[in-house]
Amino acid sequence: MLTFFFGFLLAGLLFLCISLQKTYHHVPFRELKRQANQGDEISQIFYKVVAFGFSLDMFLWAIIGISAGGFFVFLGKNLPWPVALFGCISCIWFGFAWLPGSHITKPGVIIAKFLAKPLAMILEWLHTPLVKLADFIARFRPVTVHTGLYTKDDLLEFVELQK
Repeated sequence: MLTFFFGFLLAGLLFLCISLQKTYHHVPFRELKRQANQGDEISQIFYKVVAFGFSLDMFLWAIIGISAGGFFVFLGKNLPWPVALFGCISCIWFGFAWLPGSHITKPGVIIAKFLAKPLAMILEWLHTPLVKLADFIARFRPVTVHTGLYTKDDLLEFVELQK
């Protein structure tokens, strides 16, 4: 009984982090900042978390990877292989294909709002190591060359820098 609770806990954590990732990145960063500066309460709460940028992404994806791996190992050890395979495929489809493509929901926003303050505290504590890890990873990432096409955000950033 306890092992099945652990499996459901891992699956719940997986789907929670995917939902948080989707909810926090639903509004583009600059728009979220603009809404927060205009006094929107939810945008102000979300901005405190989203401002961590790549650290937030790395943290959430680490939790997603650990919980997904643990859930798959749990299914493989505790269920017959056809059931475990079906459970893994269902989890991958729901968590990584359907959930990110769906619209954000009110419960997702409520949960993200509730978890914003604890998540911001954790990220504040982990920000320095995550930035160092991001810098290390960036050394091995390919260099991207700008295509010469500019988006509205690029032009707004350029105007902002000129002020």
